Amino acid sequence: MTSALLVPITATTVKHNMNATNAALSGTNKGKIMKIQTFINEFKLTFVYALLRQTLTDDQLFEHSVENGQVIWFKEQMRQMWLMWEKAQAVPEWISVNDQLPPSDEMVLICWSDSPDIEPEKDFMDICVDTGCPFWANSLNDEPSHWMPLPKAQEPTND
Repeated sequence: MTSALLVPITATTVKHNMNATNAALSGTNKGKIMKIQTFINEFKLTFVYALLRQTLTDDQLFEHSVENGQVIWFKEQMRQMWLMWEKAQAVPEWISVNDQLPPSDEMVLICWSDSPDIEPEKDFMDICVDTGCPFWANSLNDEPSHWMPLPKAQEPTND
């Protein structure tokens, strides 16, 4: 007969294990940890956080682990908020041409801030052979004010 050593699991033990897990991940998955911290900082600005804080501490609310690159929240409310937040992060935003131009020869959506009633169009940046300067291939007279990458094509389903 083998004897087993029983160690009581407490909130302190779990928190210590979480901190050890996060420390181990920091070298290999620093981006994920930064993403979690950004989520927590943004979540703390919501009215939902204020409501949950009436009955839970931050340690209880934000307790999580990371397993195989997936964040596992110990509170169902945080799991749901995390999923909604991640989906919201996937929505592309318009990029000002003053801030950044798209890669040349890549089709993008374009729009004009002075004409919000005009539907966005597809266009791409090309490079002038004579000057080496970038230009919009199909919008020579009225350059757009903003652009965004085209969404990725939807994967076919096997339904």
